[in-house]
Amino acid sequence: MRIMVTGHRPKKLPGGYNWTHPSNLRIIYWLSRQLTEIRYSYSEKVIACSGMALGVDQMFANTCLSLGINYTTFLPCISQSKVWPESSKGLYKSLLKKSSEIKLINKGPYYEGCMQERNLAMRDWALEDRNRALIAVWDGSPGGTANMIKACKAKKIKIITLEVKEVQ
Repeated sequence: MRIMVTGHRPKKLPGGYNWTHPSNLRIIYWLSRQLTEIRYSYSEKVIACSGMALGVDQMFANTCLSLGINYTTFLPCISQSKVWPESSKGLYKSLLKKSSEIKLINKGPYYEGCMQERNLAMRDWALEDRNRALIAVWDGSPGGTANMIKACKAKKIKIITLEVKEVQ
């Protein structure tokens, strides 16, 4: 079973960068419940993947770690964290070190469209398994999360969604 994640960055999450904010704790709890349910619903090994962006991607990877689920990191470009706050870079580096595999999609710097390219690489990775799902934390707005959901729907991948308004 291959599990992907998509979701918003801190600016679109009610708790922002604060993972201990009650809204973000509810997201983390929901992610944990979904992963636990998936793990016990399938007899095969569960492997996850994350794009490791700030926000939901990193919450998901951290939740995988706490549950003992291996995850593959799909990096859109070598400089993904270059403009992030210093306080966010430590967790990012730690999660990268604990990733079972890192797939670098583009060896160059960030460019318009590299996140979408990464999302399609994640989707194609999931398609290699007959059992696959996308876990999404989404507020219904257009953007990268919406694009990933659309790309997965087009390939008939199961989508499990938490609407952001449910955790506020």
